[in-house]
Amino acid sequence: MAGSRQGAASIFRINLRTGIVAPAWALMLAITIIATPAVQAQTYTVIHNFTGGYAGAWPWTDLTITPSGRMYGTTFHGGSSQDFDCQYSGCGIVFELYRRDGNWIFNPLYDFRLQYGGFPKSAPVIGSDGALYGAALTGGLLSTDCINAGCGTVYKLQPSPTRPTNFLLSWHPTIVYAFTGSEDDGGNPGGLIRDQAGNLYGGNGGGPYACGLIYELSLSGNTWTFNKLYDGFQCNGDYESIGPGGLVFDNEGNLYGTTYQGGSGQCTAYRLGCGTVFQLTHTDSGWTATTLHKFNQATDGGGPGGLVRDAAGNLYGGAESGGSGGGGTVWELSPTDGGGWTFSVLNNFPGSNYTGPAGRLARDAAGNLYGITQSDGAYGRGNVFKFTPSNGGWIYTDLYDFTGGNDGAFPLKGPSLDTAGNIFGTAYYAGSNNDGVVWEITP
Repeated sequence: MAGSRQGAASIFRINLRTGIVAPAWALMLAITIIATPAVQAQTYTVIHNFTGGYAGAWPWTDLTITPSGRMYGTTFHGGSSQDFDCQYSGCGIVFELYRRDGNWIFNPLYDFRLQYGGFPKSAPVIGSDGALYGAALTGGLLSTDCINAGCGTVYKLQPSPTRPTNFLLSWHPTIVYAFTGSEDDGGNPGGLIRDQAGNLYGGNGGGPYACGLIYELSLSGNTWTFNKLYDGFQCNGDYESIGPGGLVFDNEGNLYGTTYQGGSGQCTAYRLGCGTVFQLTHTDSGWTATTLHKFNQATDGGGPGGLVRDAAGNLYGGAESGGSGGGGTVWELSPTDGGGWTFSVLNNFPGSNYTGPAGRLARDAAGNLYGITQSDGAYGRGNVFKFTPSNGGWIYTDLYDFTGGNDGAFPLKGPSLDTAGNIFGTAYYAGSNNDGVVWEITP
């Protein structure tokens, strides 16, 4: 039985070309009754306030957490770069957070320069060599098909082999791959995942009609090779990217992902369709794509985020728009004995387009799901929620509602869990300096 709730949401829009978020402050909706109040036993704490400039601003990132509890993430702006497109607010930074003597220590690792990338929207992953690998939305080869700012990069960061002259350059950057914007390699990449061999995988807006492609970066010795795995995504004959990403592996090495748009032309929130869930199966002749689900805005949502998979092969995700409440959904896609898939909506959120769940859900060992909404919740600035499996259904719990004050506002990527079950995430706006925050919720 799906959960449900009532509540108010503010409206803000994300420009998919530039990545700029524009809140519609004047359009805040009135707060209505919330059926499931926040659990008071949970403790919400801001563990870091971004301050802009050298220390980063406006985090559009999830967090990568090591078994020891050290965290890595990025900010979309901030840093000291005066490069093209970065001179007003910076190209972003890579940072780490770790505990020492009960306190959280914030350490900027790298201040982006456009030749290595700019405006990252996801956390780096930890490579098999211990280095950090990430994707940047722009930068790299300038004056390419993406004109002046570059088409984006996959970058590598590791501690500088020599004593740094600037603490913001204490980690040394290397370009693993610079996208050209052509149909063969695309551009504006999303986040990365890696396999056990250390190869990297991601999606971007390339392909024959700029409808998206999935790629692999394979490592042999010290050399990285770019391999286009699949570029057959369709976008109704238009030249808008449908944004494949949110990838996850199964035990056989098959890839699953979502497209932000595409799949159906009947979607008022997205002119190129509401999005899909797809599977890429590895065969001797290459990779074969299968569409597992096409979203319908009115019934199951639109604009799906990343995937999380359980041991039984079920896929879970959120959609930021649509559903019966209008404010997005959380859903499950389950394999059947006959080789098909069954789609179920677990929860319909109230609100308007672009207010619902974003990024990837997190799943703990007990099977509970955790996520964020961009601008739902009691104050219309987003919230953190939990779904608990119970008697064949799911119980929805509102863990925290952002107020837009010192606690932050408008989280844009899903939460992450540490080994103790603590929940961590970022909020793009507000905080004590209005540059966003990193937050923690403890059980």
